[in-house]
Amino acid sequence: MRFNLHFPLRYGTAKRAVPQNPVPQELKLSVVWASWPPLKSLWQILQLFSFHKLWSISAIGIFSLTLLISLFLSLHSPPPTAAQKPRILAFTALQMRGSENRSPLFAVNATSWDRRELTPNIDVIAPLVWSPNGQRLAFVGGYSDIYTVNADGSRLTKQFAEAGCKTANFEIAWFSNSQKLVFARSCEGFTSDAPGSQSLYTSDTSGIKGTKLVLELELGGEPPKTEISSNFYLSPDGQQVAFVKDKNIYKMNADGSGMTKLTKTPVEYISEGIQLVWSPDRTKIAFLFGAYPKQQIYTINADGSNLKNLTNNPPNEV
Repeated sequence: MRFNLHFPLRYGTAKRAVPQNPVPQELKLSVVWASWPPLKSLWQILQLFSFHKLWSISAIGIFSLTLLISLFLSLHSPPPTAAQKPRILAFTALQMRGSENRSPLFAVNATSWDRRELTPNIDVIAPLVWSPNGQRLAFVGGYSDIYTVNADGSRLTKQFAEAGCKTANFEIAWFSNSQKLVFARSCEGFTSDAPGSQSLYTSDTSGIKGTKLVLELELGGEPPKTEISSNFYLSPDGQQVAFVKDKNIYKMNADGSGMTKLTKTPVEYISEGIQLVWSPDRTKIAFLFGAYPKQQIYTINADGSNLKNLTNNPPNEV
């Protein structure tokens, strides 16, 4: 006799913001055993053994075995993480009010229709970044300012405001304490041959130390005015920054210290708008290597070791 045992599963997925240039992403599916199968399923198992005179012995044996397995798994299975229990979604919505277009920030409970507007008088654009504890949001408002706000709409605070930037683009990351931000801002040159700028800031959102400029470099121009040739790419925890300098990949700490050269072969690592991409655990960096368009996907450890070609198909475009 053959039969299948069906036990309920709990699962969760974590959703991450998609970068402007999509790259292969890692999907993590967490599966844990439920602490106890439903009575209906258990009763169906017991019914399978209701033959001859073995019913009571088999039932007791199966019941005891199921209890022991469930107890063992409940003690050894890790508890669900915060990412497995999404409660609030944040989004922007384009609205028409008279002759004006607005794009305020909203939050909605994931299990209800309880929606609230967080920025009634601020136009919000990407990126929207949740703090690690899931209680605060950092975002770009008014196209050139950085704000933070609590998930309930309280403590809306402008953390950074600076004029004189053409076509500002931001990248934002929270530190693990959910109190400190690091963000990078790139600005285009005001003329076609003038250099733009790439700036790195840290911000203590508790208001004790405020926002400070860590590093500002000229970027591009004709001829190029600086040896850096990329934006700053922030690690997920905000602790480190990757960039291209002298046609090699470098990293440094978010406070500007510890600049380290990771690659040893100078090529155009970021041609055609390609980005450097940190792994979620910040131990690796992914990038394209070689002459466009027949580049290959590589990874390298954040300490410069273990350079690896993932695609290894030089004749073809990735």
